[in-house]
Amino acid sequence: MSCDTLVYGDYMFEKYRNNKWVIGVSGGIDSMSLLDMAYKAGLSLVLCHVNYHCRGECSDYDQSKAINYAKEHNIPYYTKDVYEKVETRFEAWAREVRYEFYQAVVEKEGCKGLLLAHHADDFLETALLREHQGRRVSYYGIRDEGYVHGMLVVRPLLHMFKEDLIQYIEDNHIDYGQDYTNFETKVERNKIRNIELKGKTKEEKLTMIQYYYEKNKEIYEKECEYRNKLSTISSNNGIQLEEYLKCTKQEGIELLRIWLQQIDEEFYSISDRFLEDLDEFVRSERGKKKEVRNFLIIKEFKVLRCIVKEDYTYSYVLDSIRELETPYVNVKLEGTLKEGLTVTADDFPLTIRNVRDGDKIAFSFGHRNIKQHLVSQKIVYEVRQRWPIVENCRGEVIFVCDLGANIKHFTNKPNLFVVK
Repeated sequence: MSCDTLVYGDYMFEKYRNNKWVIGVSGGIDSMSLLDMAYKAGLSLVLCHVNYHCRGECSDYDQSKAINYAKEHNIPYYTKDVYEKVETRFEAWAREVRYEFYQAVVEKEGCKGLLLAHHADDFLETALLREHQGRRVSYYGIRDEGYVHGMLVVRPLLHMFKEDLIQYIEDNHIDYGQDYTNFETKVERNKIRNIELKGKTKEEKLTMIQYYYEKNKEIYEKECEYRNKLSTISSNNGIQLEEYLKCTKQEGIELLRIWLQQIDEEFYSISDRFLEDLDEFVRSERGKKKEVRNFLIIKEFKVLRCIVKEDYTYSYVLDSIRELETPYVNVKLEGTLKEGLTVTADDFPLTIRNVRDGDKIAFSFGHRNIKQHLVSQKIVYEVRQRWPIVENCRGEVIFVCDLGANIKHFTNKPNLFVVK
């Protein structure tokens, strides 16, 4: 994001052209401007709109603008209707609903990530908000690229102000909703927008943004030593615990701060107390996982990892010998001996599900606890949690992927094959 020029052009989207993107569109000025720019720049898009039905006909009107544009320009689109009413912390709740929806579509459509229409005014409001909170901040404003729940989020409009987008909408004759409610905002943000920044010229706001750029630059330079240290003791797999434990408490806290912020934007503003508690958890021999907001911090196999918290449960019923395809496992009529089991009519219906605590399977040499076996094979937590097993109608685990069938269902001529 450069403060020197605020001119729209295809160059804004050059680095994003070779991928497919979900684009979040509310129907208001900001997102409709981004939608039109991205479409004209030749990006492959999938439009997503969430209707919270909070403003009656206005909500439906905004939705119609987004959908009509998608239809007119042959852009695939998804909508989500939300009728639930939340009295407290609505903005935070609505944001979670939205991002979960976006993430699901990103995965379903095989997209690179998400495009959002945050602009320079949003950057400034966020910077002021973080300054007012009085906490130590590692970044003022909004980054042009970051991660939310492991999903890449890109904001191409951070060099443009709201007034620039209004001008763009008018010049290009784009229909839009009134966008009375911005679900990203909070009360404090509204005060900043309507009191602190009201009436300021673009030049005055540019000066303020430049001030926060300098502050971000100073923060980055101060953190460089820790960033270099983190790069030597971490990889995509996580932080090497043996190396982390050699660090002082203060070094550890700074490393955790940078590490988490690289993982997700949710950690941009976190307290020292939060990091001190996390450091104690990392150094303690008690406990292997810790819930942190929407994430799990996990210690296993000498590595510290951070993953998005998920519901790993699934279950599919098979009522006869036939093929079945699921996101986790496929049932086939042909396969290798290790993938096979022999079932009879007395076993049905079969249940294909994820492994649970306490699940065991009986082999000729005795019973084996399935999760303990997966740990011994150094299978990471999230993969263990969704590991497929087959259970017969009597509740017996008769097959485990990569382990094979139990003693009663193993033969040299299996009639069913389960492939992970």
